[in-house]
Amino acid sequence: MKQGGGPAIPTWAVLAELPNSLKPLVKSLAIGLPPVQEKEIEVLWRQCPDQSIVLGDLVTEMPRCIVALANRVIYSSSLEVKVGGTTLLICVAKEHKKIALDTLNESEHSLFTLLCA
Repeated sequence: MKQGGGPAIPTWAVLAELPNSLKPLVKSLAIGLPPVQEKEIEVLWRQCPDQSIVLGDLVTEMPRCIVALANRVIYSSSLEVKVGGTTLLICVAKEHKKIALDTLNESEHSLFTLLCA
């Protein structure tokens, strides 16, 4: 609830209006600890329908982010994180398939590994 008594605006709705605000979250996803990465995935994956191009560009600027997403998809115990991370990887691959696949292959994560997670 907002102070005025109305419903609070979800975080992801605010971020959709300010796409540049996604960059710090993506950067932190690339270098953060797993619990922080999982919280960021929970926020960022909701941006895919409205901000897929922006997210794809930001994530591919930081290849470690692609690896972090793959790690969370494989090793997280949270179904929401697994689905959200997969959604983000698909979002990235829609615009930057070669970069995403090359990064995953270089990190020893294959598409098969992700599908079996």
